[in-house]
Amino acid sequence: MTTEPLRRMPLRPFDRAAVGRLLATTAEEPLFHPTTALYRFFDGQLRLLYVGVTGQLCERWPKHRRKAEWWSAAEFVAVEHWRAMHLALDAERHAIRTELPLFNRRSRTAGA
Repeated sequence: MTTEPLRRMPLRPFDRAAVGRLLATTAEEPLFHPTTALYRFFDGQLRLLYVGVTGQLCERWPKHRRKAEWWSAAEFVAVEHWRAMHLALDAERHAIRTELPLFNRRSRTAGA
């Protein structure tokens, strides 16, 4: 069993005002359906805002736009594609504990 993502997309500028499917670049979009992805959003100073996992990036990110208090600060995003959801969730928990994103609330403690 692997603990590395299948594909790691490079950090890129992020257009938080883009609509729906345009949140992904033209090159990324075909890779996002369906996929298990771990994503990290960063602000303009590359401070880690949020780490998340989803099976549907193009559906999850618009939900963040509507509800997440950090969305207006997001300027960069990095995405990793994982072979299985349980591996991505393990990687997410590890990232939250070790990278300390500013807005994640769950998985901060060892028992979460």
